[in-house]
Amino acid sequence: MTDSYGPAATRYLESLVEAMGLDSDVLTRSGVSWAPREERRDTGVLTPYWVGEHVVLWGDPLVEAAMAELIGSDRSLTEAELTAWGAERGFEVIGGAMMKTLDRGLRPVELPAGATLARFDIDDPDHHQLLADLIEISSEEDLDQAEVGLDQIDANAVMLLDGDGRIGAYASWRPWGYENRFCDIGVITRDDCRGKGWGAAVVSELVSSTMGDRQPLYRCDIDNIGSHKVSERLGFDVTVRLLAVQVGEQSVAPYRWRGGGTMADGADSGPGTGRFAG
Repeated sequence: MTDSYGPAATRYLESLVEAMGLDSDVLTRSGVSWAPREERRDTGVLTPYWVGEHVVLWGDPLVEAAMAELIGSDRSLTEAELTAWGAERGFEVIGGAMMKTLDRGLRPVELPAGATLARFDIDDPDHHQLLADLIEISSEEDLDQAEVGLDQIDANAVMLLDGDGRIGAYASWRPWGYENRFCDIGVITRDDCRGKGWGAAVVSELVSSTMGDRQPLYRCDIDNIGSHKVSERLGFDVTVRLLAVQVGEQSVAPYRWRGGGTMADGADSGPGTGRFAG
């Protein structure tokens, strides 16, 4: 199966299944495997991953029994089949996401008219104020999806400023928890700058000027059309799809994306809500 992927996608898939505690042979065969995540205990959440033809059920160890009927099957289920199977048992799909990698090379994107590029200086109070101003006018949902906050500023960030010196688009990256060679991208675009190329331009600059020989990972919510358009424009390809499913009772705080939006895995696993707003 990995023969159909480029080197970046293959490396990501291999690192992902290793993080799950599975052998890489799951990438070459159909079927359903179980992978417990002790750090997700008591959340009641399961995250099925489609890795090639294989489905890996990764989540709260306490929900394994509920999935026993599927575990060990030599036939993979489609997303629709798994969703229907879960619905019959009262399970709730609470979200879905895609992980995208870049193997075809980054497509060039010109700066939008009126935009000025700047590197974010984490030690510059003026830059912090600019980001605070963007946060103030952004919705909680957008901030959760982009994983942007004054208490979680990434060390590697770029921004596009408009003619008034305000941030029109902001992008940053942080290392993926299981393989530092990969960089997890987050981006937020101001409402009035959306659909005008600001998001694509700021991500393009982030990747080309700050990552060196690292590989970018682009995560987006399945329903985030703007995020998909940006990633496609830049040349990213879907490598992994996943769902977040509430299976068991929740006895701890809601299972959240790394940046805050309630859904599935974050920095340590790769997916998350799109780290993209706009």
